[in-house]
Amino acid sequence: MILPDQVLAAAMEMSYGLGQAYGKARRLERRRHSEPSGDPPADDLAESIEAARAYCHGDVYQLIIKVRGLMREDLGVSEASGQLDAEPAG
Repeated sequence: MILPDQVLAAAMEMSYGLGQAYGKARRLERRRHSEPSGDPPADDLAESIEAARAYCHGDVYQLIIKVRGLMREDLGVSEASGQLDAEPAG
């Protein structure tokens, strides 16, 4: 696949962000199973889950939107008004 430098740089940044999100999810999962009782401290885990969710819905989502916009620009496809700024469902 051939990508313009601008799209490739954004795709690499997005890949890094997705890797960070995956790492957060794996650490949360390991932590959930590492507690002797099987139940991690509820407040601490909930705070970590919320931080991971905020990272995914904020930072990672914006990286995806950036790559999408650059790819569409490269293809000469215009965006419908407001669609790029829409928040993810959930």
